[in-house]
Amino acid sequence: MKEKLIGKKTGICEKCGKFVDVDVVQVDKAIYYVKKCKTCDWQRTKISVDIDYYFESNHDQLQPMQDFNHRTRTIKGCPYDCGLCSQHRQKICMAMVETTNDCNIHCTTCIAGSCPGGKEYISLDDLSNIIDAIKKLQKTVDLLMLSGGEPTIHPLLFDMIDLCKKSGVKHTMIISNGVRIANEEDFVKKLSKYAENLEIYLQFDSLNDDSLNDIRGPELTASLRRKAVENLEKYGIHYTLVCIVKKGVNDGELHEIIEFALSKKYARGITFQPLKDIGRSDEFNKGINYITLSETRQLIADTGYIPLDEMIPHPCNGNCISIGYLSKDRLPITKYLFDDFENSDSLKRLMYYLPELDTEDIRYSDLFRLTIVSFLDKYNFTLEDVKRCCISFVSPDGNIVPFDTHYVYH
Repeated sequence: MKEKLIGKKTGICEKCGKFVDVDVVQVDKAIYYVKKCKTCDWQRTKISVDIDYYFESNHDQLQPMQDFNHRTRTIKGCPYDCGLCSQHRQKICMAMVETTNDCNIHCTTCIAGSCPGGKEYISLDDLSNIIDAIKKLQKTVDLLMLSGGEPTIHPLLFDMIDLCKKSGVKHTMIISNGVRIANEEDFVKKLSKYAENLEIYLQFDSLNDDSLNDIRGPELTASLRRKAVENLEKYGIHYTLVCIVKKGVNDGELHEIIEFALSKKYARGITFQPLKDIGRSDEFNKGINYITLSETRQLIADTGYIPLDEMIPHPCNGNCISIGYLSKDRLPITKYLFDDFENSDSLKRLMYYLPELDTEDIRYSDLFRLTIVSFLDKYNFTLEDVKRCCISFVSPDGNIVPFDTHYVYH
C-alpha cells in the first residue's frame, strides 16, 4: 500500500508525552497519524477510514467569534498559555464545571478518575465566579454542564441550578451516572421544578448487563439504566443519552440504543463517545478497542435511522465532532437545518441547545439529535484540534482550558 503525505501537525508521543511532529498520511481511503519521537520509537494511529469526510472535517469552516475576549496572553504558545489565549480559534459551545471529585460508584472508564470518598465540592461563590469568567469571554453562557465526579450528590446541587438560572445561563445540563435518578424518585420530582431550562446528560452505554459490566463495572445495570429513564420520563425532564462506544463490546448495539431513545418522549438525542485512553482506562487496548469517529459514524448510518451524508462535521470542530438530526417522526433533517433553514447561521453557533429553532416550521422539542464526540487522547492529540475545541473546563479562578488539554496535557 502506497502512502501519501497530505499534511503535518503537532502531536504528543504516546509513550513519553513530549510534543512531536505528526505526519498525516493517506493509505487508500484511510488516514493515519505517523509520529517519531527522538527518544521513543515510531508510532502509528488510524484516524479515519473515510478520506472524503476527513477532508470535509478539516476544512476551515469555523464560525465567526464575535466579542471573543481572550483572557490570557500567548507567551509560550499552545497549550502552555491556556486561559483561553489568543491562539485559540473557537468560542465555547459547552462550558464544563467540575462540581466535585466525589462519586457514588467506582466506574472503570471514568475520565475524571473520581471515586467515592472525594472531599472536594465547589461553593456557590466558585460557581458564580465561573459564570462571570465565561461572560467576560463571550458575554453569554449558552450551555453550562455541571460535571464531576457525580454532581447529583453535591449538597448544593439545587442551589447551583438556581444560581445558573438567576445568572442568565440559557441552558443547564447535569452529567450523571443515573444512580440517584433511578433510586430516588423524590429527588427526580424536585429536579422537575427546573425542567424548563434543565437537561440530564445520562450515561447510557448499553441495554445489556454484559456490556455495561465491561464498560462501567457491576454497579451499573441495564435495569438501573431503564429505571433512571423511566423516572425522567415520569417527571417530564429532558435528557440526552451518552454512550461510550467500545469496539468489540457494544459497537453492535447502536440500533437497539437509538430505537430505545426514539421511543421516549423526553429524550433529546444520543451522544456517542468513541472510547479513548484517558482517565481510568487501565484495560484499554489500542489494537482491540480503538475506534475512530468515522467508524462510529458508519455504524450509526448502518442502523438505517440516518443516511451517512446526514451526519456532518460540526461547524466548530468537525475533526472531533459529527452531528446529525432527525425529526421526531424519524425523518433526517440535518442538511435542511444546516443548509436551507432560515436560521441556519444561528444554529451553527450552537451545539446542543437550539432554542432559536422554535419557529412556525420547526421546534427544538421536535428534533432528535445524534452526535459523535471523539475526544483527544495520546494517540490522536494534535494542537490544531485543541485550538478548535469548543468544549472547555472553567475553574473558579477564571481559567478556561479546552476539554482535551485538560485531561491529556494539563
